[in-house]
Amino acid sequence: MSAGTNALESHEFFTSLPVGHPLVASSASGIHVSAIAEHSVATTVALFHQLHRVIIAGHNEKRWINARQEYGGGFNFIRELRDQTVGIIG
Repeated sequence: MSAGTNALESHEFFTSLPVGHPLVASSASGIHVSAIAEHSVATTVALFHQLHRVIIAGHNEKRWINARQEYGGGFNFIRELRDQTVGIIG
């Protein structure tokens, strides 16, 4: 498996094209590496903090949700990443 065009170049579709055909395969492999890594970490933290529950509740009720009032006077619904094992592959 490849993130670039290596796998495409040997595919029968590309090898069947006549020489000089204008079709070009290109890759932008690695161009968004930092953004994807940051998004992965931010999404993991947001899910552990149950952010989606607060957003959906606010959307459904059409108001801002005060998490302290809604969830028993504190942030008991938030799970921390401390002492957790998190794997990010890719």
